[in-house]
Amino acid sequence: MDLWDQVRKETLEGFKTKDDAWFAANIDEGVNNHWAWFHILEHSANHMGQIALVKSRLPE
Repeated sequence: MDLWDQVRKETLEGFKTKDDAWFAANIDEGVNNHWAWFHILEHSANHMGQIALVKSRLPE
């Protein structure tokens, strides 16, 4: 979990250096940085939910 927290912190710091033009820039046909990062963060949230579920079912 510490690694997840560190990666999240570094990602948020990196986003502070980006502007709207960067998010709107195409990285592939029909895919821009905003679209790509939205889906990356959405997948991350799903995995964090899965991890929380598994952890809650582990014996203490």
